[in-house]
This record gives sequence, structure tokens and C-alpha cells, in this order.
Amino acid sequence: MFIDFITQNRVYDFKVSGTQATENFTGFETKKTVAIRYKHRELFERIVSAAADCKIFDLIKVDYIVSDFEAVRAGLFDAAVKVLKSKEQKYANALGVTLGVVGLSIEKYDVTYPAEAYQRYQAYETGDATVYNENGTSSRVVQRKAFTFYYEPFQASSFDSVLAPLGLEPMVQFSIYLRMQYQVKRSSMS
Repeated sequence: MFIDFITQNRVYDFKVSGTQATENFTGFETKKTVAIRYKHRELFERIVSAAADCKIFDLIKVDYIVSDFEAVRAGLFDAAVKVLKSKEQKYANALGVTLGVVGLSIEKYDVTYPAEAYQRYQAYETGDATVYNENGTSSRVVQRKAFTFYYEPFQASSFDSVLAPLGLEPMVQFSIYLRMQYQVKRSSMS
């Protein structure tokens, strides 16, 4: 665990007098960053509960550490080659042609961390009210509405093959995009 330096932010609020709302300085808010590294997923719930007991309610982010990128890339490449070979054979059988490899035109790996896969929305309903004062102008006091977030992982239907289908838990997602170029080989009898 590491506690980062303390920041002190000014806090402002509005004072309403008649038809005028004036923003005023109301105090300071002191913040600390508490960074915790853990390796076992089941510790996360215990950490969150302990933080709540200490009146810490803001979870800013969770970093997912991947230490074996090369092994993951090698596995993805092997699986992608199997897909390419299977498609090559399927096209040859279905179309009655022989395909000759011209070359690999694109090899692109991608990594998406859970923080990149969250979408946000605001869920609320509100009424509509207008208040008019003596000079005919209107004013409205609006309450702040919080955003809610949800996890939106890759859709399996976007890929030819999925090695480890996702469950409910957010995780680091890896992908590979390979594009091969082929030419149709003509038989010697034509």
C-alpha cells in the first residue's frame, strides 16, 4: 500500500438571494490517494469493505497488470493461423479453386483494458417547472445527477474465434487481426 501526497482543493457553493445565485468559497476538501496492489481477485471485496469502514467511498480506478504479453501474442497468433488455414480450405472446397499465398498484409495486435470498456449514462426522470418572478424572468434550481457506468466488453460475434469467452468479471481483452493476400492458382489443364 502507498499513500500519495495530500491535495487540498477549495470548495464552493451557491448562496441564493432573491433572483441571484452567488458562488461563494465554503472551505477546503483534503484528499489523499491510497494505492493498493493485490494479486488475488477475492481480496478486492475485502479492500473495498475496509475502505468503506474508513469512510473512503471513491474508487478511482483499478489497474490490471499483464506480465506475459509475448505468451498471449504467441497464443493469439497460433489460433489466428488455424482460423486462416480453415478458411483457406473452406474457400477452396466451396469454390473449387486453389489459393496461393501472396503474403501477410496486416498483423495487428490490440489490448483493451477494462477501464476503456466502460460506458456511462445518467438514469433519472425529472419534472419540468418554471418559476416567474415580478419582472417576467424565470429561474430554475437544478439538482446534480450522478452518472452510472456499465462494463461493455468485446462482442464475440465480431471475431472469427474467441479463445476465452468472457464471464461477468471485467478483464483485459486481447485481439489479433491478420489479413492475408491470396491469388487463385490456375490448374495446368485450363
